Amino acid sequence: MKQERIEKYLESLSKIAKKKGIMLDAGCGSGNNSVWKNINIFDMYLKIGVDLDPFDNKEVDYGICGDLYKLPFKNTVVDIIVCEMVAEHLKTPECMISEFHRVLKKNGSIIIFTPNKFHPIFFLANLLPQKFVDYVKLHYYNFQKRENFDVYYKFNDFSMIKKTCEKYFVIRELYACHPAEGFDSNKLLLRATYNIYKKLFFIFPEKAKGGLIVAVLEK
Repeated sequence: MKQERIEKYLESLSKIAKKKGIMLDAGCGSGNNSVWKNINIFDMYLKIGVDLDPFDNKEVDYGICGDLYKLPFKNTVVDIIVCEMVAEHLKTPECMISEFHRVLKKNGSIIIFTPNKFHPIFFLANLLPQKFVDYVKLHYYNFQKRENFDVYYKFNDFSMIKKTCEKYFVIRELYACHPAEGFDSNKLLLRATYNIYKKLFFIFPEKAKGGLIVAVLEK
């Protein structure tokens, strides 16, 4: 099992980045957990973050309070859209995808990074009562309350992504990354779950292999 969770995603990001342009971080949050900031490919871009509460995000040039179902932009103005760990929280992700299509320039690219709902860790978490999951996130993993949202998984497997996106975009890449970084942590609960996953990896169905899904789309 390759330790490729972040590395392969960053490689996909590098492929779509050009010399300059406008990058939209859709659902940017505080920026503390943004993965794209690990490489400098967007240094020459104007980076705009849209979120319900983006104002302390130091990774973007401008933080805009806005709704991903109704983006506050004119048509065809954005070169690249990055959407990390957001789609799983949406009840109607196609509304977001439709808006991405509206604001993205011709030949522009989108990269979406989201959990795989069939992966055992996320699958089991989704079976637990939401109040228990919230408690663990806030008190065990020290999530910020403002960044703890309910999860719906309406976009979180290959078939859902294809069905939602193919009518708007060409799908250039669609793959799952094996969970190494992030899951292999010093938290006892997560480490124990990850160790069980590693031992049972080869018996899981193919759709359950890989904790995170990456989709690269082109208009």
